[in-house]
Amino acid sequence: MDLMSNLVTAADPGKIALFITRERGALLDAWRNDVRQFSGAHGLDIPALNDHMPDFLGELALLLHGRSSEQTQTVLADGSPGMHGEQRLQFGYAIEEVVAEYGALRACLFNALEAAGFVVVGECRLIIDAALDEAIGLAVCTFAEERQRDIDERRREHLTFVAHDLRTPLNAISLATSGIDRARSRSDRAPEMVRFIDTLRRNVEVLQELVANVLREENSVDVEFGAMPAVVPRSIDLWALVEGLACEMAELASKSGVRILNEVPDGFFVHADAGLLRRIFQNLLSNAVRYAPDGTVRIGARRAEESTVLIVTDDGRGIPSDRLTKVFDKFEGDSNDPASLGLGLAFVKSAVEAHGGTVSIESTPDTGTTFVATLPDKRNS
Repeated sequence: MDLMSNLVTAADPGKIALFITRERGALLDAWRNDVRQFSGAHGLDIPALNDHMPDFLGELALLLHGRSSEQTQTVLADGSPGMHGEQRLQFGYAIEEVVAEYGALRACLFNALEAAGFVVVGECRLIIDAALDEAIGLAVCTFAEERQRDIDERRREHLTFVAHDLRTPLNAISLATSGIDRARSRSDRAPEMVRFIDTLRRNVEVLQELVANVLREENSVDVEFGAMPAVVPRSIDLWALVEGLACEMAELASKSGVRILNEVPDGFFVHADAGLLRRIFQNLLSNAVRYAPDGTVRIGARRAEESTVLIVTDDGRGIPSDRLTKVFDKFEGDSNDPASLGLGLAFVKSAVEAHGGTVSIESTPDTGTTFVATLPDKRNS
């Protein structure tokens, strides 16, 4: 920097504006050195770390040229701070780090101005402080609004998935109730048993309608896909889990003429979240039973290098090749099946990825479909 040419007794806003424009690169270098200590900045390259800060310095220079702090809100309202706050949320910053970034920029700017001989007082100081304070406010507001929106979307999505998952056990209860009702004629049954079955049937129907209403409401809202709740893994006897699900779904499968075969090796344990793993298989089995009438569904598992592979195969009608890349997308249900909302497989993908795993699909029309979920093998953890 040329120190002598900038020595003035009172800082001129126009000259400071030119200084900021000319020395923007040096200012950003000093600022980056300070903010790289933030946890959110770890691993970010220079363009990502800079984000909208170069634009903000340009906006600050514009305000200094105008020589009025009254223009601050107008200039910055649709400018860089809001976009900066949104980007920092995406990069995993804490809100305190967003504030600290602008604090670091303030310190770097005034240190550079002082080193260059500028005396920043009066209206000039007011303009700079007002711009930085407004930038902090805008960035933090955007950050907080986007974070709350993300929380609301995740909560809504979680409710949608829970409602969707309730349909399978409710259908099984409904079918079991009908089976009990058919097992003995009403004349052979005690009046109390008749009332119990009628009450059970009515309440199942109410629950089914409530679940259907939740799914219809959420299906009409364009919600971004969010993350799963925190995964709490433990060692699970997979054969026992699958056997339990197969028994629970036996009535539902029998209605469609489907056989469910548990081919998981005896004593096969997997390290996973029990609730999420159960829902993964529940959705895959429900999907297979729906699309493999009068067929067979096989559930298996095997060890691979540093991973556990879970497999669900059916010999149903298969999935057209043009839909294979979309089956895990939310609301990508089967247009030929009114009951398919496209939520079950979206949940499967999200739950598997929450474990650090991957899920894939292979399908041949009129032959069948195989879903493969690969989870990190943490048996020794």
